[in-house]
Amino acid sequence: MLLFDAVAKASILKIKGHSGYSSCTKCTQEGEYFDHVVFPDIHFTKRTDDDFLNQSDPDHHHTILQRIPNLGLVTDVPLDYMHLICLGVVKKLLVNTWCYGRPPHKL
Repeated sequence: MLLFDAVAKASILKIKGHSGYSSCTKCTQEGEYFDHVVFPDIHFTKRTDDDFLNQSDPDHHHTILQRIPNLGLVTDVPLDYMHLICLGVVKKLLVNTWCYGRPPHKL
C-alpha cells in the first residue's frame, strides 16, 4: 500500500490533479463545474487496476510505479484522508459549529 496526499499522488501516479475533471482515482466519472469541480452522479463505473495498466483513460497512466509487481495502482493507493475528511467534512462541521452555534445539518 502506498499513501500520498492528493497533490503528491497526482504527481507520482501521473494523473490529473485533485481539481481536474478526470481526477477521481477510483471511478471513471467526469467531474462538473459548480464553483469547483464536483462529481454529482451516484451511478458510476469503478476504475480497476487493469484499466490503469491497459491505459484505458489517457489521463491516468505512464508512471514508473507500474513496474512494481503485484501493486494495484487503484486498489493499493487509498484516497487522501487528510484532505477529504480532516480538511473537508470535519473542518466545515467545526467551523459551522463554532461560528453559528450548531451544525448546518442533523448528524
